[in-house]
Amino acid sequence: MTRDMDKQRGSIVADNLSIWNKVSRPPREALKTITGGRLSGMTDVNPQWRMKVMTETFGPCGVGWHYEITKLWTEPGPEGVVMAFAMVNLWAGKDSMPIPGIGGSAMVAQEKSGLRGNDEAYKMAVTDALSVAMKALGVAADIYAGLWDGTKYTTVTTVPNTPTQLTKDAFELLSKEQKNMILDTATQVVDALNEDRDFDAFSLCETLTDSEEKMALWSRLDSKQRRRIKEQAAKT
Repeated sequence: MTRDMDKQRGSIVADNLSIWNKVSRPPREALKTITGGRLSGMTDVNPQWRMKVMTETFGPCGVGWHYEITKLWTEPGPEGVVMAFAMVNLWAGKDSMPIPGIGGSAMVAQEKSGLRGNDEAYKMAVTDALSVAMKALGVAADIYAGLWDGTKYTTVTTVPNTPTQLTKDAFELLSKEQKNMILDTATQVVDALNEDRDFDAFSLCETLTDSEEKMALWSRLDSKQRRRIKEQAAKT
């Protein structure tokens, strides 16, 4: 009886993740490395690939899936900077409830030569908002979770996803120098979270480029701390 119940639960989980597993890993040609700004070194996903994988999964845009721009607005930033924001609702399939997304882009940016206007700011903000909404479906999830770098998986798939096992496999196998560095970074991350500096905590996590070190750092944080960093990543 227990074995049958386990099989049933496994079937439900597989069904629930069927879309997620299909859209979570972009091909290498859909990726590029960000080379400037505070996100330098992180991976960006081609918006056209997102549109393509949505079409492959649900059908043509406007038929199988569609979106609505519900709000566009601007907000002033420091030193003359103006930010443009967009709010969208995304429908994925005929039975879908609206999936919200908010994105932003600089309409007036500060550069070395001075302020520069961007006449595509609203378009870029809408694209960003759509990417946020599509994250809820799992689109490019392996990139945002740090599991895929365009050529290979960056975590060992045989490692069970439990805090105890992660600690054993991801932390204990590091060198002494790496362990000390991870413990120091973890302390700084926790301090930042305790002071409600979630962006600083997220940025500290992003300074690690080695996948094993990232897993080790993750194992040093509790579930609430990891959730706050994930939430900050979704806003960034």
